[in-house]
Amino acid sequence: DLLARQLHKSGEVRFKWGEGIEWAASLDMTTEEIVMEATIPNRAYVAVGFGENMRGTDMIVWRWKDEFSEVDNLYSTGYSKPPSDGTSYLKTQIKISPYGKLKTFTTRRALDTGNAKDFVV
Repeated sequence: DLLARQLHKSGEVRFKWGEGIEWAASLDMTTEEIVMEATIPNRAYVAVGFGENMRGTDMIVWRWKDEFSEVDNLYSTGYSKPPSDGTSYLKTQIKISPYGKLKTFTTRRALDTGNAKDFVV
């Protein structure tokens, strides 16, 4: 996976799209975790997939809609909405920006969760 290779090479990756949507990841080798930070405005989401294509791909999505915020771990088996694979491996903290315009989710996940459907980073 290109993303995982880049993470191991530089220790961090960062992406930004449009107004306020950002995603970054770094490796915490002390805790053996990937640390992902997703920033989104209300009524938006950002997702990342670990895999070569849409089949057999581990995905994480961060969503915010009004009073509802969530982080979900998905496993894609094709080109339709993937089902949740459970979130017990994800540890997330959420912060709201001044004036409440953006939410930043900081999510930590083990590099190897032991779950066959989770990508080993």
